[in-house]
Amino acid sequence: MDVFDELLRGVRGRGAVFGRSVLCAPWSLRFTDGAYLTLCMPLRGAGWIVPEDGEPLRVEAGEAAVVRGPAPFV
Repeated sequence: MDVFDELLRGVRGRGAVFGRSVLCAPWSLRFTDGAYLTLCMPLRGAGWIVPEDGEPLRVEAGEAAVVRGPAPFV
């Protein structure tokens, strides 16, 4: 079992929030709900995941970022 598989198996989901935003640059979204696991996927273009205590990560359309919480991120 790899680390990613172990992470997904260990999470006990209690709910889901789906959203679609149509935004014009420059923009940002700040996630502060304290979720232990968040999946982020741009449908077009690219975006950045910026954790409070870490390096920014560029995510392109067609890629996904799994953010481990509960710390807020942009």
